[in-house]
Amino acid sequence: MLVYSCNSFEGGRIYRNLSRVNHSCNPNAVVVQGENEDESLLKAACEIRPGDELSISYIGKYLFASFPIRQQLLSEHKHFTTSSDERNNGNKDMAARIPCPIEHPRGRFLDEDVAYEEDLDVTYAIPSNGMAPENRPLHTPRSNDLIRVVTEGVTSKKKQGQTIVNMASVESKVFDRLEGGKKPSKDLDEAEIDGQFLQLASSICGAQHWTTHFMTLDMVEETLTALNETLMRLGQDPQKDEESMEEIFVNIAEAADGIERAYTFANNLNLKLDPAHWLFDYTLALARVLVGLGDVKSQKYASEWIHRVDKYAARFENEGMQKVVVALRDAWKRDGSDSKRKAETKSDDNKKLKSG
Repeated sequence: MLVYSCNSFEGGRIYRNLSRVNHSCNPNAVVVQGENEDESLLKAACEIRPGDELSISYIGKYLFASFPIRQQLLSEHKHFTTSSDERNNGNKDMAARIPCPIEHPRGRFLDEDVAYEEDLDVTYAIPSNGMAPENRPLHTPRSNDLIRVVTEGVTSKKKQGQTIVNMASVESKVFDRLEGGKKPSKDLDEAEIDGQFLQLASSICGAQHWTTHFMTLDMVEETLTALNETLMRLGQDPQKDEESMEEIFVNIAEAADGIERAYTFANNLNLKLDPAHWLFDYTLALARVLVGLGDVKSQKYASEWIHRVDKYAARFENEGMQKVVVALRDAWKRDGSDSKRKAETKSDDNKKLKSG
């Protein structure tokens, strides 16, 4: 009866076996669709030792978000919360790394050295989980002591406390934006509004924060969709339109950079899940655009990206999607063979003309 009582809420579904699997913010298994729509399968996402409890994520892509957001989603949709962040032993929330407000006070505008991490002197703080924003402790390289940021007392501490409050506010606003908070604006289009949210996230929270990566990927998705449409409009030989191609190459480079940074971020979380569980669709979309350019060099680059997700696809995607992955991965081989055959045919024709 416990299975029924724990799943008897609006929107909940009850499965005889799957409903017995608990949530974890560092799960060792995932649920995938079976051969038909009514069938769901539980698959191991990593090596599982005898006696280990099976666990899955109840919160989708937000598994890669910060502890407070994960708690919020679990509370709103599943009606429970976790007492601590088990994937970081309750101490460090790696998805919410922020530039230390003592070493790098956060302003309203983008701070280039922090946003792009080229400056090795940038130090990131790790907010402690389960605490009010104004009370989260921060480490600073000038002192090994734990500095507790409070909103009372010295003016500098007030500023530091307000900085942390601002970060929590940005986190909430970005989450609302991602979850359908997009509304038409008379003055700005959606892309410009998303750009402002991205600047807000990277400026206040920094390049290592989950909000920056999620907003970047949201914009990458829209960019790659638009690029696919552009390539289809240009037709069989898109390289002929040099002006359009220059803009396309810039957009592809920016999209690839955003996805690359997301992979680095996800790997640094040290989760049991492969980052491809989150980044598969973005990687596939980028590969589609690269293959669509039509030249072998771009298609080889697409193959490099596909190699990041082909093992994931073989285990967790359906047969149709696996064929798509293989087709994108091997596109350069087919085009290379076609070019070689055309060259050989042309050479044979030339020989015939000379002999004739």
